[in-house]
Amino acid sequence: MSTTHTPPKISTSVLVIGGCGFLGHHIVSQLLEPSTAQISVLDLRTTKNRLQGATYYDADITSPDTVRDVLQKVKPQIIIHTASPTQVQEGAQTAAQKKKARQMYYKVNVEGTRNLIEQAGEIGCVKAFVFTSSASVIHDTVSDLINADERWPVLRAPLQREYYSETKGIAEEIVLAANRKYADMLTIALRPAGIFGEGDMQFTPNLLQALAKGQTKFQLGENENLFDCTEREGKEKGQ
Repeated sequence: MSTTHTPPKISTSVLVIGGCGFLGHHIVSQLLEPSTAQISVLDLRTTKNRLQGATYYDADITSPDTVRDVLQKVKPQIIIHTASPTQVQEGAQTAAQKKKARQMYYKVNVEGTRNLIEQAGEIGCVKAFVFTSSASVIHDTVSDLINADERWPVLRAPLQREYYSETKGIAEEIVLAANRKYADMLTIALRPAGIFGEGDMQFTPNLLQALAKGQTKFQLGENENLFDCTEREGKEKGQ
């Protein structure tokens, strides 16, 4: 028997960081449907995926002044942080491209997240800070992960081979260390894996591209390896 998930009604101010991105704008849509909450979005550019009923602010999350200005206007009780550069496989990059990508990963994922946490803590009205981390923070890209959970250690180089994942791990540690550090602000990090769904411009298109090129006509091992994916609707609802 199917059941319908009905999110609880929210009567508060919610700020979605990165709310014009793939995951972020779906979260905004879910928040708008059932609630009377004040829904606001902070993103570097807010020209796409805009939804009626939300208020949008263009801002750089690495800038203390602009973030502080938005927080003072919105006065959020809940912040949902989904902003992050798109991960690109380093093996497909030149040395210059790899360097530029690494600088962007660190600036946004680490410095941006640290700035958001500090500004959220100092403004004093934020009660909950939700960070979108990644399941890859515990993966070395080689070993099997069987029944992995939160007790597994976050990897750092040289064990962590993907710099994107390393910056996500650093950001996660910043977020969790801030739990109850600023008055009553609670923090949490969620670790989705391979998010896909409506509006996905990375995971699903890459699969279809591989199919079109005939790159799926081979098999490694016994074809029993499992990969954990997260459908975007489940991620929005915390499932």
